[in-house]
Amino acid sequence: MNKLVTPASAASSVLSENISAVATSLRLANADNFTSSGVASISNIGSREIVTYSGKDGNKLTGVTRGTNGTTARPFALGVSVTQPAWMPVIAESDTLATTAELGNITKSSIGLNNVDNTSDANKPVSSATQSALDAKQPTLVSGTTIKTVNGTSLLGSGNIAVSGSAPVFTVVTKDVGIGRSGVFDITGLSGLTADKPVTVVQTSDPITSKGGAKDEPEMDMIQATGYTLNTTSIRVTWQAPSIVVGEYNFGYMV
Repeated sequence: MNKLVTPASAASSVLSENISAVATSLRLANADNFTSSGVASISNIGSREIVTYSGKDGNKLTGVTRGTNGTTARPFALGVSVTQPAWMPVIAESDTLATTAELGNITKSSIGLNNVDNTSDANKPVSSATQSALDAKQPTLVSGTTIKTVNGTSLLGSGNIAVSGSAPVFTVVTKDVGIGRSGVFDITGLSGLTADKPVTVVQTSDPITSKGGAKDEPEMDMIQATGYTLNTTSIRVTWQAPSIVVGEYNFGYMV
C-alpha cells in the first residue's frame, strides 16, 4: 500500500563524496534542512534509491539503511542529488499499482465493498425515515371515507359534477316609505308563514310604475332593511337610509 511520509520540512543537497552500494552514511554539501532522522531520496539520471537514516552529524546522515521500499542499493558519485521532499511516496521503483492477475482476483471483500450487491431498482429498500414519511401520506382515497361527497356525489373520477338547486328567488313588492330616513312597513296578503322568523329584505332596482317605469339605484339610496314574519300572512320590515328618501321604492323579500 502506498503511504506518505511527511518530514518537518523539505530539504535538498548533493553528495560531497562518492559512496558505495554498502555505505551506511551520506556526507552532504549541506544537511542543515534535513530532519534529524527520516527518509531521503538519492537520484541520478535513470536511477533512484530511497534510504532511511537514524541520525545526523553535521552534514552527514548516519545510520543509513540502503535500498528501502523496494529500491536497489547502488553506488553514487559526488554531486548526485539527495532530497527530502515535503512528502515522499513509499513505493518500490519497479512496483505497479496492480498486475493484470491481481485485477482479475478483485472481490467485493478485497476492496471493502462487502455490502454491495446487484439488487434491482424495484427491489431496493428505502430508509426508515423515507418509509415513515410515506406512511404519513394520505391513503388511497375512498369516497365518503377519506374524501367527502357533494350532495351524495363522489368527487373521485373525471368529468363534471352538476350541483342541483337554483339561486335564491326574491319576491319584489313596491312600498311607499313616505318621507324620512327610517321607517316601518308591512307586506301583507301572504300565507303559510311561521311567526317570528327572520326574513331577508333588500332594495331592488326593478322598474316602478308610479315613476314612469324608472329604476331606482340602490347603491345611491343605500336603504338598509330587515324583516321578520309578523304572523302567518304578514311580514314587518324596518328600514333606514343615510339621507332622506321620498315615495315608492321596490323591495325584494325572501322567506
